[in-house]
Amino acid sequence: MCGIVGIFSETPDKEWVDSVVVDLIPRGPDHQKTSVINSNLVMGTARLAMTDPLPRSNQPFSREDLGIAITFNGEIYNFKELRIELKQLGYNFLTESDTEVLLLALHKFGKSVTSKLNGMYSFAFYSDSSQTLILARDSLGKKPLYYYFDPSEFSWSSSLESLNKKYASKISESGLNQYLAFGYTIDPDTILERIHAIKPGEIIEISKLGNSLDLEKFQSNLFEIDGRARELTVRESVISAVESRIDGHSDVAISLSGGLDSSIIAFVARELGASVKGYSAIWPHSDKVRYNEDATRAKMFSKKIGINFQEVEMFSPKELEDNLNEFVSALEEPNANPTGVSMMKLYRAISEDGFRLVLTGDGADEIFGGYPRYKSQAKLPNLLRLSNSIVAGYMSKPRSGINRNISNVLSTQLSTQSHHKWSHWHWNMTPATISQLRPGYLSSKKIDLQIQESIVRYQTEGSKSDVNSLMKLDMDLWLAMESNRKLDRISMRYSIEARSPFQDERVICAGNKLPSIIKSKDFQKEALWRAFPEMEKFGVRSDKTGFISPVGHWLRGNEKLVARLANQATSKFDLDLNYVSRLLQSPTSGNYREFMNLWSLIVLAAWEEAR
Repeated sequence: MCGIVGIFSETPDKEWVDSVVVDLIPRGPDHQKTSVINSNLVMGTARLAMTDPLPRSNQPFSREDLGIAITFNGEIYNFKELRIELKQLGYNFLTESDTEVLLLALHKFGKSVTSKLNGMYSFAFYSDSSQTLILARDSLGKKPLYYYFDPSEFSWSSSLESLNKKYASKISESGLNQYLAFGYTIDPDTILERIHAIKPGEIIEISKLGNSLDLEKFQSNLFEIDGRARELTVRESVISAVESRIDGHSDVAISLSGGLDSSIIAFVARELGASVKGYSAIWPHSDKVRYNEDATRAKMFSKKIGINFQEVEMFSPKELEDNLNEFVSALEEPNANPTGVSMMKLYRAISEDGFRLVLTGDGADEIFGGYPRYKSQAKLPNLLRLSNSIVAGYMSKPRSGINRNISNVLSTQLSTQSHHKWSHWHWNMTPATISQLRPGYLSSKKIDLQIQESIVRYQTEGSKSDVNSLMKLDMDLWLAMESNRKLDRISMRYSIEARSPFQDERVICAGNKLPSIIKSKDFQKEALWRAFPEMEKFGVRSDKTGFISPVGHWLRGNEKLVARLANQATSKFDLDLNYVSRLLQSPTSGNYREFMNLWSLIVLAAWEEAR
């Protein structure tokens, strides 16, 4: 696991690469290096040494005998099998690392190498013979990679802010509207103009043409699962995925909720012989007991399966400002999910205990049907196949009361190609709300069209199942760009590698073989319960709660901070004063939707203040 950076141009700025490598030390505390590959290319890496931690595997890693070099962030879980294949093809190895395996596999297979990679990754690979640079990310966006491009210069980094420092980018209007709509931005857009994210599952190739650069984009090939792995049951695939992720590590931490997903991962890791310790958040200062239910269940479960457990005491409302500032600094962009602020303290505690590897249950809901929206869609057959043009005006109205219920029903009758079929379930602010909040910019209809453009990039034609189409977009958008993005930035802030076994391609394959109806019955994630029947006797909770945080309590306990940041957001982003004033009343009025909108503005202002 690492932070990577580089620049490709006629006169590459080595000093900038040097400075970014220093900034990336939390992502790679074990070794930092900048390499001048040639007169046009400088690459840098900050390394967290997880596989073959010896100096021989430090990066940037090159094979001068072949004229190739790489910077790589991530883990290739099947690198040992791939190494055997490459040896049979005549390659020799100088290390035991997955980095060298990836480098040589790229030399042999080029861009098609992604079909051979089971893992999480972002990388930059250079070949001297072709004078081309290839960059790519895994299909679920577990590892970040941002870039800036013009015909004279291409630069990339694991850090969004490092590119902002170099190019002084302005806030992107489309990125801002995406953030207000969903609480995060949708790749390749970012919150900043001129700085883009490589999309999950995308390959970018940079070629030198005379004195200028040419950029081409390609869709990567998904990992090709062999016949034996394709026949794995759900249980077998999960066990195999956990085993791959703890290979070579005896001590493992688990972000444990007491729910099904993380409990299965903890149980399997313990069964495989790992020394496991569970961590869960408690809220002694919360005004609601339900916020501590996760920790209570997780503690009981840990005792029953015989693993160590630690409750991590969360902060009081008076400590919100410091924790919020640390959160926006770690994310480097606004993210409106309050669980991220809580996760900061959880991962800090795990780091202070000396752990470098954490397993999570992330991804199971999107693969095995853990969200109520899948059940809603399965219960109401889609007979109408409505288009965007018919329902767009109604579906983008503010979500409240009877309108929410009608919209829920309408969403089940939308064509799988309607972006509202997915966005309806994810609105933080609807286009109509954004238009009211930012009068004088774009109309509700134009904002809706802008949002549509960002989503259609990820829609695929021909899906016969409405449930499957929802799950696929949840994986491509919510999981990749909200959940995985947040998890990576927070864990790496504390030099921790977070691995999510449910996102293994073998598990996804096992899940995809299940009929949609099995994934969306009243008894959520029925396939997982059947695969791991032990979970019932261990008292694992069957309801879906998620990692919740007491946002209303935070807001009510920080009136001055909230007012100051709300005023800053109003001034900086030309927000409607009356609308913001109404939102400021929401923490005491009990309007959940409005105080979550207020929270989004507070995070946005805190991020802008930290720039």
